Amino acid sequence: LARHEMVVGLYYYRRGAYVSAINRGKYLIENYPQSEFVDDGIALMAASYKALGQATLADDSRRVLEKNNPQHDYLTGKWPRSKSFLRKLNPFSGELN
Repeated sequence: LARHEMVVGLYYYRRGAYVSAINRGKYLIENYPQSEFVDDGIALMAASYKALGQATLADDSRRVLEKNNPQHDYLTGKWPRSKSFLRKLNPFSGELN
């Protein structure tokens, strides 16, 4: 279930629905605190806050991520990862890139 929340949050992020992406990240953190996707939820929130121009909230999220997982891909600029090769081949995914 945590993975599903993350996938939906990334979908919203890629579509520019940053408030919805933030809400999915918060929901993931609050309801699945022991999952392996908590750090990704924090990264999703940081990226979405940054896209909305909320520098203070983005910095706070980044600081939490640095404390929890200093090697996270978001901190090195390699997050979010691109879609998988098979997803790019699917003409019905609704994604042109």
